[in-house]
Amino acid sequence: MRRLLAGSLLGIALTAQEAAPTFRSNVSEVALDLVVRDAHGRIVGNLQPTDVEIYENGVRQELRSLRLVPGREVEKQMIAAGGAKPPLTPLHAVNLVCIVFHDLNNATRRFTLEAAREFVKHPLSPDTYVGVFSLDSGLRPLLAFTNNRDELARASEHAFVGAPVDFASAAATVLNASPGAVSAGSGLFSSGVNTLAVTAADVNTGQGADAIRGDLAQTRRQFIGLEGAKAMDQIKNMVQMLAQLPGRKTVLLLSPGLTTTGDPDRFKAMIDTANRAAITVYAIDTNGMTENSSTLAAGSLMGTGPGVSMESVHADDYRYDAVRTSNPQAPLRALAEGTGGFLSANTNDLRKSFDRIADDANTHYEAVYRPSDDKFDGRFRRVEVKLVRADLTVASRAGYFALPDAGGAPPALFETAALTALGSGLKTSTIEFRSAAYQFQLEGSETRDVLAFEVSAAGLTTTPLPPARKQRLHISLLALVKDASGQVVDKISQDFPFEFPDDQMAAVHADSIRYHRAVKLLPGHYSMETAVVDRQSNRTTTGSIQFDVAAHSGLAVSDIALVQSLSPLTAQAEKTDPFQFENKLVSPELNTSLRAGARPYIYFVVYPDKANADKPKIRIEVFNDGQPLASQSSDLPSEDAAGAVPLLVGAPTKPGKCKLMITATQGGQSVERSLTYFVPN
Repeated sequence: MRRLLAGSLLGIALTAQEAAPTFRSNVSEVALDLVVRDAHGRIVGNLQPTDVEIYENGVRQELRSLRLVPGREVEKQMIAAGGAKPPLTPLHAVNLVCIVFHDLNNATRRFTLEAAREFVKHPLSPDTYVGVFSLDSGLRPLLAFTNNRDELARASEHAFVGAPVDFASAAATVLNASPGAVSAGSGLFSSGVNTLAVTAADVNTGQGADAIRGDLAQTRRQFIGLEGAKAMDQIKNMVQMLAQLPGRKTVLLLSPGLTTTGDPDRFKAMIDTANRAAITVYAIDTNGMTENSSTLAAGSLMGTGPGVSMESVHADDYRYDAVRTSNPQAPLRALAEGTGGFLSANTNDLRKSFDRIADDANTHYEAVYRPSDDKFDGRFRRVEVKLVRADLTVASRAGYFALPDAGGAPPALFETAALTALGSGLKTSTIEFRSAAYQFQLEGSETRDVLAFEVSAAGLTTTPLPPARKQRLHISLLALVKDASGQVVDKISQDFPFEFPDDQMAAVHADSIRYHRAVKLLPGHYSMETAVVDRQSNRTTTGSIQFDVAAHSGLAVSDIALVQSLSPLTAQAEKTDPFQFENKLVSPELNTSLRAGARPYIYFVVYPDKANADKPKIRIEVFNDGQPLASQSSDLPSEDAAGAVPLLVGAPTKPGKCKLMITATQGGQSVERSLTYFVPN
């Protein structure tokens, strides 16, 4: 018998993480955030419990309470929490804020960017996500939806351009999770300096430049009808794109004004579409208190403001434009007020306006109900809210994954994809993975199980990184541990991003990614459902295993693990992880069909009975294709500080079916464990 150490091929084996507390209690009530608006897009403040019906998977639920939560109350909760996430309920309102730069030029650029910077400083609930867009011929993403204030500040200081946004994909993402960054399409928008997001007009203020701009203004007046149609199409496009996103959409439209075609029916239809899509527009006139603002312009015409003589000369031109465009501020005001928002104009101080916008964006109803189905099985439950009053609309979560309370934290973005796959039972043969449960003993009769996972790298997708001469490999893993009744009692999730040099990829594809985590489980029967997501190809596969946890008393032996590598312990490794051996971390090999030339070991732990004075003994028997091959008996080595005896033993590699029998004895007590593996010729 020998105790040996081995090295890991590429260091892919992952150290065990500290075990999270096992779920022992369930959420008996669900609190659902609702945003209710009238036909004009305004927040409704007089909703009664009898006005609301809530259905979960088609079954009507008992509404226990309904209350209006003002935005200022949400802000107070945030302040009281010291900036930490407030103790809100799991099903927060889907709340998106879109900062939209529209028709900017260098005359309005500075004010606009200052306004955007000021807005992102205002408090919004932690579950509100902000995206930055440019509106010209279409709605272009400048920054993916995020609640990272630093990213928002940078995006507000510089214009960025990215790949076309997939709004349908973004909608599904936002519905099912509350990620830190909600990216549309396959990944976060790529970014680079965009010289077209704001018009790079000449800022020369000389007499010749003024003359040129005057000619351009005259040309604009001649084609004002086309300008109106273009502006209307821009807003219509914005509404159509944002309508595909779920929940409530708050649009901060930073614009110098709108021209219209003068068709009231067309404008009203656009407003109605925005209201049906739960879009509220708050318009900011980016002219601010400049000479172009309506307040100063009016003063100039009356001879009381700067530039009075020039304004008087062009008075007829302004009247002509006013007739044709109905004043660029007027359509902005109509768009905002028609969707439940307001226009902020003729001022450089937007703090009060932003306070009000933040207050509106945070205001919602909280409806509390007790689910009729009290089993938290990890499946997605569809939630539908119906209002008795036909003149009202409501925005809320489309549903939730039925998981026990884990401190109020929602599923991470990668967990959402895995949970969806588990709910659908999706299987993909191109991703090969295995899972297993090993039972150990912690102290006395208390058990500690280790859940192990192994993903073959051969079927995973890698993405080249040419400048670095590397390739990226990225997988995510999620497992739900359920008791005999189907109730989730623990959740294991881990994200594995890797980058390898090009010249190591052959060795990487021949290896596997291994991970294990120790959990505490009560005696009983369990199942473990696992999903593996290949992040580079968006492929997912699932699988499940069954295992039992037995109560122990007296002499005990852990399950036997096949081992091919060990790795140094890390600072994050849990000290009570049973897979630790002489300052090394054992990585169990779940594939029992060995590769040619493999030199495996077996690992197990013996727990002598402290109440028994007899010296424990160990016997190892080896069988090959059913025939006895070897047998060895000896006294058990000394116990460690925890009273356990971990053993790492070289395993025979004679071709064929090998079976090892481990028998521990102490006085009249005897415990047996076995392991079978296959060795190729």
